Amino acid sequence: MIRADISNVWCSVSLPELLRNERKLFDTHMTLAGGEYRRDGLYDWLRLSGASRRAWLAEPTEAAAAIRDRSEILVVVGADPTIAGARAAIRLLYGRRVTMPRLIFAGDSFSSDDWLDVAAALEGHDFSVLVCGQTGCEAAPLTILRALYRILEKRYGDKLHEHVFAAAPETKNPMRSLAKAENFRLIARPTDPIGVRSALSPVGFLIMAAAGMNPALLFDGAADSFRLCDARNLDNPAWLCAAASIALADKGVRDQVFCVPTPAAEELGRWWARTASAWSREGRGVCGTSLRLTADLASVGDWLLDGGNGHCATVLRLPPDRRRASVERLWKNDDGMEDWNGLDFGHLGGRLLDAAQNALSDNGVPFVTVTCEEPMTDDRIGELLYFVEFSSALTAAAQNLPLPERAAAWQLLEKPE
Repeated sequence: MIRADISNVWCSVSLPELLRNERKLFDTHMTLAGGEYRRDGLYDWLRLSGASRRAWLAEPTEAAAAIRDRSEILVVVGADPTIAGARAAIRLLYGRRVTMPRLIFAGDSFSSDDWLDVAAALEGHDFSVLVCGQTGCEAAPLTILRALYRILEKRYGDKLHEHVFAAAPETKNPMRSLAKAENFRLIARPTDPIGVRSALSPVGFLIMAAAGMNPALLFDGAADSFRLCDARNLDNPAWLCAAASIALADKGVRDQVFCVPTPAAEELGRWWARTASAWSREGRGVCGTSLRLTADLASVGDWLLDGGNGHCATVLRLPPDRRRASVERLWKNDDGMEDWNGLDFGHLGGRLLDAAQNALSDNGVPFVTVTCEEPMTDDRIGELLYFVEFSSALTAAAQNLPLPERAAAWQLLEKPE
């Protein structure tokens, strides 16, 4: 369950100013969830069950199983938000532990050093490639794919096509043309502007499943989040986040810092900030960035606490760690930390996060706290991914920011045929 606490925005906005946006949110939600989706069936994927759900999940599940069977490494080539969201989910679940197959992310830059590092990592290992493009015309992924093709050709010969998966829109584009010519396996990619960058798309499911995550549980979590976020009132945590953001924007607040508590959540923070920023148009909306509390406290002080003008924050709180580690006891306490002997690391982290939030509050910086109340398992991560995407889109739509054509804010996946 995801919970939002907006009690720390009252230093900048009043309750009447926040409630003023309730009707706007209701109208926006009804517009986004109204006749359009019933006519086009854009939400049918969330209602699938039984054989229909298994059929929808079959493609990413089977492709991920094939990758895991024949590869020690999966090279994910591309740099779009889908990849960023899937990468954040993997990091959040596994932390620093290396998954099998190992995932290497490439194709997001023109860097000789970066490419040579990738090539060196592939020596002596079986590997597969997943190349992704929002348009299929991106230069960096196509360039890296050319280089990988030579390695694949030398190593696998006429079996090369079994090791390459391509995700590109069903339009005329170089990536799709190459995939058809070389008989690479094509993965379905939504063509609408929202679905094509969602982490909860077939491509995102494939990346997460290849890392060992359970696609069915991810689906269940996203469906739970849909039901949670479909409430048309301020009991909906997405509504609370959107109402607070709009009220603060009316006060001139434009910069939002997404604060995450652990190293495992850093990728999620960057993706969240990127998702929120993507909706900004013509100087309106949120310009987001990400920091980790408490490691980036100096940056928080420089940026947020220096008057706090024009800034707000969203603080993510995660449940206690699943594994426990305690501060070691020393015979001599020369470091002056004897009071910490035996204390759990997670408990200490929670205390430091409390202190950071108190500092924000004491310095008049408005912030919203988003709390995940259950351990970060596959289904809860699916829930969190959906919440981030939906709350960002709802906030943008309610501020009358231009949405992509055929805009249903949480149309995350294509309707199965």
